[in-house]
Formats: sequence, C-alpha cells, structure tokens
Amino acid sequence: MMYDRFETFDFWDNRATALLNQNVNYPNIINDYFIKRKTFVLDILIREFKPKKVLDAGSGVGSVFIPLAKKYDRINFIALDFSQNNLNEIDKLQLKNVVTIKSDISHIPLSKKSIDVLFSFDVLCHLKFNKLPLAIKEFKRVAKIQYYNFHALEYSMLPYYYFMFSRLKLPKKLVVKLSLKYAQKVEKNILPSIRGLL
Repeated sequence: MMYDRFETFDFWDNRATALLNQNVNYPNIINDYFIKRKTFVLDILIREFKPKKVLDAGSGVGSVFIPLAKKYDRINFIALDFSQNNLNEIDKLQLKNVVTIKSDISHIPLSKKSIDVLFSFDVLCHLKFNKLPLAIKEFKRVAKIQYYNFHALEYSMLPYYYFMFSRLKLPKKLVVKLSLKYAQKVEKNILPSIRGLL
C-alpha cells in the first residue's frame, strides 16, 4: 500500500534533520518558502486567538512553530510526533516554553479541551483513510480551536512548476525563481492553474 511507509517510525526518523525536515527533492529556498507560508498562518492564529497553549499535531522537527515559540515566549507550545528523532531535534534547542510528546495523532494523551489552538499542517494527507476520522476526532476532543489542512496550495502547485521548469533545462537558480513566482501568482488568483500542461 502507498500509505504504509508514511505510518512507519523508520520513514520519518530517517528524514529528521536539524534544518527543515522538508522534501529533499527541492532546494532549500523552496523548502524555506513552505515553512514561511505555514509560520505566517500560525502567527495569524496566535495573534487572533491569544492562546496560552498551542499544539503542533505531527510536528516533525518543529520548523513551523519554533520561530513563533521564540517570538511568543509566554505561550506554551507542545510538539506531538511519533518520530523520536524528530522530537530529539526539538529537544536540542532547549526552549523553556516547548514540551515534546511522542504519540500518534489518532491517540493524543491530553485531556479534553486542554489546548487553546491546535494546528496540523500536511499531516492528515499521510494517514490511511481509516485513521483520518480518529485523528480529527482527537483534534476536536483536545482543542478549543483547530486549524489543519491536507495539503497547502503551494505543496500541490509549486512542485509541479519546479518539475516543469526543470524539464526546460533552465539554470537551477532560474527554475527556483520561476517556480516560486508562478506558485505565488496562483495563490493570489492572478494566474490560473496550469496543471494540465504537466
């Protein structure tokens, strides 16, 4: 099964890196773009709801919330992931307002409504279909406010652009620049999706 590898500890443990824990097929500038977009959304949630406790469900190495944990040192951040290597990378930072929990998102060891804001970026898309309802039920149980997505728009479009421009044998810097430019235009509804050309 396609999803089996995503539900093994080894797959995610082997991807754990201190930097990004993002797709190794893309240059760091594209991975940076992914992270900044998600951090931007989470920052809006924090400013809007002023939470005391924030949970990152399926945190990876914490690349989305760590900049905000440093910025908002009075908020308690909880990183929940089933990969110990990912959590080890977070623990190395020794941030006083960050706690790590090793657990599957379909069984979160926290009490009912104990979290103010829960977010989960690009995690649910890796679950087998029979686990999706369990995870979402847990999200609703532990958190007052939940924000999650299956795949961000930049994840669905930017890799296609990167692949397309790469095939034109353009210089790598130009491929990255064009990929980011066109993905951003799609996000702003300036340019229609051109997936059909791929």
